[in-house]
Amino acid sequence: EHPLFHRTLADLAECSAATADAIPAEGLYQSAADGLKRGVHARSLAHAQHLPAVAHGYRRLLTKLSWNGQSRAAQGDAMMREMHAAAVAGGFDRVSAMLLPAAGSDDAPSAPPPPPRVVGLEPWYQDSFSTDFFGMLDEETPA
Repeated sequence: EHPLFHRTLADLAECSAATADAIPAEGLYQSAADGLKRGVHARSLAHAQHLPAVAHGYRRLLTKLSWNGQSRAAQGDAMMREMHAAAVAGGFDRVSAMLLPAAGSDDAPSAPPPPPRVVGLEPWYQDSFSTDFFGMLDEETPA
C-alpha cells in the first residue's frame, strides 16, 4: 500500500473530526496508523515520514474524546508509545524522536514535524504554490 493512501486517510479523519464526527474519524485514523506501522516494520522510509503527523493527529482526537465519562487521553499516550516503538524497531531514529514527549513536559508529545519539502525545488519556489484548491476555483482566470 502506498504511504500517501494512509496519509490521505488521516487527512480525511482530520476533516471528519473537525465536523464533530468522532467515530468515523477514529476509524480513519486507526486505519492510517495501522497501515503506516506495517510500512515502518518493513523499514519503509516513505511510510515512516508520515508516521509522526498521523500519530499526533490521532492523539489530538483521542484527548478530546471520553468513554463513560473517562478521558481517552491515556489511550492516546499509549498509542504514541506504540508508534514510537514501531519507529525504533524500524530503525528510524529521527522519526522516533518526533514521537517522544517534548522537553520540559511529562507526557505531552512534541509538535508534529513541518510538511516535507519537495526535493529539487527551492523553498521560496515551493512556498509560492497554493494548496487552497477550492480558493483557486473561486479565482477568476485571466482572459
